[in-house]
Amino acid sequence: MDLNVTILPIEAFYRSALQTIILPKKLVIISDRAFAQSSITSISIPETVTEIGHSAFMECIYNHRTTKTNQKYPSVNL
Repeated sequence: MDLNVTILPIEAFYRSALQTIILPKKLVIISDRAFAQSSITSISIPETVTEIGHSAFMECIYNHRTTKTNQKYPSVNL
């Protein structure tokens, strides 16, 4: 099932225990602090994403390995 979500809201998964997520194929924006302080360890950012908000992955467990996808967003690797 593919959701018609195009914007992931501010703090959508803030402090979440969620470890893996598959984002909708139509997603365009990951808002501020969407995954901040979460337990996310696996995420695939669709090519449709054009904006990743401030501190979207702040202090999360995600280890920011460089992948083909996040080379488009170098700040994700910080």
